[in-house]
Amino acid sequence: MGIADRIEGTIENWRTKFGEALKSFLIEFLSLGFDAFFNVLGKAFAPLLKPLVNLAKTTDMPDELKPLLEEIENPKGEVAAMLGASAAGAGTGGLISSTLGPILLKYCQYNIQAKIRQYLPPEAQLIVAMWRGELTRSEVDEILKKLGYEDEWIDKVEKIYKFLPSASDIVSWYAREVYEPDMISRYGLDSELPAYEGTDFSKIGVDAKQAKNYWMAHWIHASYMQIREMIHRGVLTKDKTMPAPPTTEAGWIARDAEGTEAAFDWYRLVEIPPFWRDRLTEMMFEVPTRVDVRRWWDMRTIDEERLRSIYHSQGYHGKDLDDYILWTKVYVAFPDLVARWKNGWITEEEVRSELATLGMPPDRVEEMIQTKIKPVGPERVEGEKNLTKAEIYAGVKKGVISWDDGLELLQDLGYDADEAEFILRVRVGALEGSPDTFMEFKEWTQKYKQAMGLKANIPPAELLEAGKALREAEAALKEAEEKKGKGKADTALYKAVSDATYRYKQLLAKFKET
Repeated sequence: MGIADRIEGTIENWRTKFGEALKSFLIEFLSLGFDAFFNVLGKAFAPLLKPLVNLAKTTDMPDELKPLLEEIENPKGEVAAMLGASAAGAGTGGLISSTLGPILLKYCQYNIQAKIRQYLPPEAQLIVAMWRGELTRSEVDEILKKLGYEDEWIDKVEKIYKFLPSASDIVSWYAREVYEPDMISRYGLDSELPAYEGTDFSKIGVDAKQAKNYWMAHWIHASYMQIREMIHRGVLTKDKTMPAPPTTEAGWIARDAEGTEAAFDWYRLVEIPPFWRDRLTEMMFEVPTRVDVRRWWDMRTIDEERLRSIYHSQGYHGKDLDDYILWTKVYVAFPDLVARWKNGWITEEEVRSELATLGMPPDRVEEMIQTKIKPVGPERVEGEKNLTKAEIYAGVKKGVISWDDGLELLQDLGYDADEAEFILRVRVGALEGSPDTFMEFKEWTQKYKQAMGLKANIPPAELLEAGKALREAEAALKEAEEKKGKGKADTALYKAVSDATYRYKQLLAKFKET
């Protein structure tokens, strides 16, 4: 072992042997010194700390801290001894800071702040409290003075916090005519205004004027479709009262002009930009229906240019529009061509040519003709045919030939079965019995349509029989009442009329549904 190791070992033995004794000696020595120091210091600080002691006495003080306050008020050396020992063991500054700070000084600071400082609400809260009735105007003014405001600034503070609408509200009000007296009067925007005192507007700082503005801007106005309907019905004008619809041509012309003017006023009311107004006005009135257009074209009250314009207004475009125009021409022309051919004004070949000229494909032309035109025998000679026809129904009337023979002979002249049936019913009605009921007349008219190649709805035989049964039952009842008096006929007759009426109405309703 070297000399250095021996020296180091010797020092370590001394430190272990004498360390605790040395530490105790130093602490005791320093404690005596600090004790004397703090004893003198306590007596010197006692007069200076008296206000603090008095303040602490007025607050709740834990029992553990009371001896300390008594020592501060009347120093006896006990605190000095305690502080001296503490300072000697751990150092004066750190110990005082870490023990007295959190315990005594922080507690005293809280109580001091609570006594010398009073919290006052900010200006905005004061104004809101005044709006809601929690503070009076004078109370608000007094608190503002405590906050440091001079009299001239108190009024300004209240004006600064006075409610004003936002920029978006102002723009909206301009758009909704809130600032236009004429529009307010015309549309009654200030009508039904609630009493200001009964609302909560004042509690949020909104005065009566601004509340009225909000009310005038809240209305929901008529829609564009409703405006259109008002014009159609002749009830749209700028007058506040409801006008009566016109009844004359001149009245409708004038009312349409008034309605258009009112519509432009409405555009401003609902903020439709000027760009759209004429265009929307052009759309106010209806476009004729497709059925109406076909009828007009059938009667040639419109030309093809007008036909195309109306279909385009209905939304057809391009090839769809061309197809629709072609279909309209063929649809209208075909029945007329067939009727003209049957009446001998044109030939079958002319029917084909006309349909092909309109644009119908040749194959379809042939199919359409076959559905409407039946093959015929020798060409009719109108004069001879009429003479022979008269002789045929005269023979049927006189009984020279039968009904069925007459039908066959008429078909030999070129009439089809429906045409022959109709001719005999009209010409020889007396022989077979003239129609007595509505349905019998209906049968005749429908058979005439059938004979002309038109769509017909011929009443069924059971409906005709029901009509006859009803007529006969009513006749029998009438005859009986003439003899016995009204309401005194046999019960069976009344029941017969009731039953016949029920059956007839049931069959008639079924027929009308077909």
